[in-house]
Amino acid sequence: MKFSPEVCPVNTKWESGYAGGPGKNVHKVADEAFGGKVPGEWLTCYMLRRFGHPNAGSDPHKDLCAWMLTTPIAGLFLIVHPYLGGGGNYHFAIRYTKEVGHALDRDPGREAVRARREKAIRRWWDTRGGKLYALGMGKKEGDEDELVHLCGEKDGLVGGLWRRPLKHDRPHDKLPKDDMVLWWLGCFIEKQHPEVKLPMVTKRERAQRTTRYQHKAKAAVIATMRALLRPTNVRDLDFNIYGRDNDKSVGPHVEPFADAGYAAEHLYTVVARKRRADAKRASA
Repeated sequence: MKFSPEVCPVNTKWESGYAGGPGKNVHKVADEAFGGKVPGEWLTCYMLRRFGHPNAGSDPHKDLCAWMLTTPIAGLFLIVHPYLGGGGNYHFAIRYTKEVGHALDRDPGREAVRARREKAIRRWWDTRGGKLYALGMGKKEGDEDELVHLCGEKDGLVGGLWRRPLKHDRPHDKLPKDDMVLWWLGCFIEKQHPEVKLPMVTKRERAQRTTRYQHKAKAAVIATMRALLRPTNVRDLDFNIYGRDNDKSVGPHVEPFADAGYAAEHLYTVVARKRRADAKRASA
């Protein structure tokens, strides 16, 4: 086990992160890394002994405490906030810088089908839709155009798609560069104009939903999680996140936090900083 995580410095910059969501579930990654549920009470003991005082903010109502650890990828961090309830491995989340976030959010397959759909929607609008409908704000009642799709309301006006009268001399509107407008207009076309066949996702695009970088990032998170299986000790008793179960210990022993036993205010003294620096050099 080559990688050994460290607590992130106090001034570490990060942009965003998540624990779970559509297509993004760190809890399931933890299931894959550990093959079972990690007990929150032993995880708390282990994190305190190996990494010291919590270094990350957390939810004061739902969380006990939290640590932010480095991973093999610069700008990608693992949050450990031990969960003491039942259920799954809800102990973990990730944080990342803006640059890493952009790379993690990439979806080449989705981007490809979206570009093809946008091109088809704009072509339909320029050749047919713009002659039938107008896009913009209008009155709720009294307009000569009929509202066929409501998007929102503001200052007594409603915004959306309006059916044009049969006789009009206005040029048709240009579609804005707005992903939300293009999304609901695509849904409208599929429902109200089924004769228009908008592109659907292909097998090739579906296979391109995950990038090589995202696979690498997942492997980095798993490596950081599995590094917590290395045993540390209190006196002559070794343990890891599963407690004193030697069968679940993986990798060589790791020394406890360099300032173990000291009060929190001591951590920011010159002596404490030197001790941690010496311990880091010794373990390199």
